[in-house]
Amino acid sequence: MKHYFLKWINLCLTGVLAWLGYSCEPHFACDYGVPLNEVLVNGKVCDEEGNPIEGIGLKIIGANIESEAEYDSWLLKFSEPDGSFQVKSSFVKGTDDYTAQLVALDVDSADNGEFLPDTTELKDLQNLDFRDVDAWVSHAEVNDVKVVMKKVTENNQE
Repeated sequence: MKHYFLKWINLCLTGVLAWLGYSCEPHFACDYGVPLNEVLVNGKVCDEEGNPIEGIGLKIIGANIESEAEYDSWLLKFSEPDGSFQVKSSFVKGTDDYTAQLVALDVDSADNGEFLPDTTELKDLQNLDFRDVDAWVSHAEVNDVKVVMKKVTENNQE
């Protein structure tokens, strides 16, 4: 009898917490009712000679950023055949830390040549011109970000 009572209490507590917006999401605690600043980063990935690279995985990481999980391939956005990319991330409005990095990873290895990982600093995100989409979300864009990937050689191979 005690076992059924505890299961019933557990079910009720789970339902109430879910109704209030609590969940087991590991990388972004603020899901419901939190004002966000969305940032869309547009740019191009190329090698050191200026040739576009297709299939490079990109994501934004940093403090107070929604996509802060590890480098899971299902979270990456990939560059197009012309090297162009668009990556979107969200920041909690009103935070002091808007520092972020755009991380580029060659996840397919030799299919498009082998390239070393690259990190590009995204600066002054709090100073962007955010436009209100609605009462909870503002949107801004960072354009013309150039990511230059270095080819893997015998000298720099990790």
